[in-house]
Amino acid sequence: MIRLENKIDENHKALYDGYKQSIEGLDEINKRLNKLSDKVENQKIKLQVLKSSK
Repeated sequence: MIRLENKIDENHKALYDGYKQSIEGLDEINKRLNKLSDKVENQKIKLQVLKSSK
């Protein structure tokens, strides 16, 4: 019974570590996506300004 509890505890820790890494990876992807979105919006504004000034 004790061995089973140790295995469950180890598996639980491994699953949590995997979950934590996944969440951290998603956070990084979201940060990059937000930066890209901001750049695209900025380019759209610049294009609108250029079009209206012609």
